[in-house]
Amino acid sequence: MSQVIQLRLGDCIERMAEMEEGSIAAICGDPPYGLRFMNKKWDDLDAHQAEGMGQREWHRRWLVQAFRVLQPGGVLKAFGGTRTFHHLAKAMEEVGFERISLIAWTYGSGFPKSLNISKSLDKMAGAQREMKRITYRGNEVYRMDGDNTRPWMEEARKKGYHELPGDEPVTEEAKIWRSWGSGLKPAWEPIVVGYKPLA
Repeated sequence: MSQVIQLRLGDCIERMAEMEEGSIAAICGDPPYGLRFMNKKWDDLDAHQAEGMGQREWHRRWLVQAFRVLQPGGVLKAFGGTRTFHHLAKAMEEVGFERISLIAWTYGSGFPKSLNISKSLDKMAGAQREMKRITYRGNEVYRMDGDNTRPWMEEARKKGYHELPGDEPVTEEAKIWRSWGSGLKPAWEPIVVGYKPLA
């Protein structure tokens, strides 16, 4: 038996509004986390509003349609940020999802969201580290005509390299704190799971 996959491009709220009620068995999504990633508008879910109300309202708008198109007993799995997934979970509960739980996507890669203490000490002292060049080719997925990149990325793509302060500390204080950072490497992303009631 052959399977048919249908792709629908556009705003998920509008696309789901075109679907029949109870026509989908499962939904897996990766909505914005509301962290204002790289200061991009698409990841600003009105987090400045008190107690996350803006984020919950943003999620509620698409969750209403997701709830409608799911079959009774259907499952929704949606990724969230480690600091903001509770707003997604609360919105799911408010819309009517039940048995809300959490699973995790764990991984060993990723970069620390951390302050390099040694480099910061050199910078505070006004000490210039020897620059290092890193080969840079860019990535078509991230560029998106510059809409999803920082200006340095486009410049580095044109030159073929990116320059950063080197790893060798300059000041005595920076040497003491070499390889120390202020944060741990991220190792997981939460996935909020909810079910549409059977009845």
